[in-house]
Amino acid sequence: MKNRKLIIEEITAMGKFGEFYQKRSLSPASLTVERLLEHVKNLAKITSDAHNKKTDTDEIEHLTRMTLSEFSLYTVDQPLSLDEYKKFIAGVNNIAKDLPANIHLVLATVAVLWTDNNIHNSALYVQSANHSGDTPIIYHFEKKIPSSVDLEYRYYHFFKYPLYDAHKVKIDLYDSPHSPNIILADTVVQIASPNQYRGAFRTISKHGTASTTVVEICLEHLFDTGITNLKKLFMQLKSASIPVPEYSTHVITSCTTPIKNEKLCAPVIHADCYLVQYNSLALIYTQRVFNLKYKNPKFGTPLDIIFFQPRAIGYVKYANLKFDSRNFLPAEDIIGTIKKSMLAENGLSEAKIDIQKDEPEMILTTNPTVKTLFRLSLETSIQALAQTPEQNPEVNAAP
Repeated sequence: MKNRKLIIEEITAMGKFGEFYQKRSLSPASLTVERLLEHVKNLAKITSDAHNKKTDTDEIEHLTRMTLSEFSLYTVDQPLSLDEYKKFIAGVNNIAKDLPANIHLVLATVAVLWTDNNIHNSALYVQSANHSGDTPIIYHFEKKIPSSVDLEYRYYHFFKYPLYDAHKVKIDLYDSPHSPNIILADTVVQIASPNQYRGAFRTISKHGTASTTVVEICLEHLFDTGITNLKKLFMQLKSASIPVPEYSTHVITSCTTPIKNEKLCAPVIHADCYLVQYNSLALIYTQRVFNLKYKNPKFGTPLDIIFFQPRAIGYVKYANLKFDSRNFLPAEDIIGTIKKSMLAENGLSEAKIDIQKDEPEMILTTNPTVKTLFRLSLETSIQALAQTPEQNPEVNAAP
């Protein structure tokens, strides 16, 4: 059965630092997790309501994703304990059970005091169940590279908990006794899944379309963390004999981190309460539909919620990954993926460019000059097509 074309609607919800800077908690510490869950439930409903306005057809299915900006779920005074974090995960799972298929949530970020006595700037990637009787899929991941200005918690008034920094530890977190695969083994998050490598995930839509998503937290973007994670995920999928999807999206949740086009794995959505106003639109290849001011959330500061125009899901940017895609895709798919990716970025429909018989051999060569010339020839053709009035109706369609 042929997969349906996947149309994605992105929603960003951006608040400033959760409740970190509040003078006191709005509820007893014992109720903090409950308020967090009420907040997530309300955001999930906003996402679900937007999703339910779309109708799938035999050719098209819709996916709706909400991404929170970094620190949106930070608590006042103290980070979440591991027990509180596990309670939060269980509550999120219960919320996701009631959502329709093809709802994704990037719940970023919450501070957790980990077993290594470091604060882990943590996030959950949530995918609602595709079918009745299935369970939601939840992935845990954390920020690997903290900034010098990241939020810090104190204890005994004077001392600060250290921030987890992958660059400062001698052993990889997942190879240590503090691995999330060990610490969270008694929760519903995916453990040692071949479909996850850190902040890179393989997901499958309700009607069977597979894609990958890369999520970077703030400074990670400037250190190519997303590119590294996606390449590792591809190798992991190959080892597990799981086909590598050609479709992909890139998510950045941050606080004052600019986007670098050359560091993107796929078309991007950016949730940043400071920079999204001017930084993202040229790179998202879509337009805002409308903004919503959420003034009195159950948790944290007021939110700016932005709904973006639905668009066809994008393709992997193999040029930015700087590695040989033929290790992961059938040879006949490599040309098509590059061509369709470039067409989508320019808002053009497929089948506009004829690929010559000798071009597959050109792209499969290890000669970087030949590869560059081939790509430039495609770019020239696409730029010429972009001057014509005919546009891809699915990319530019109104919601």
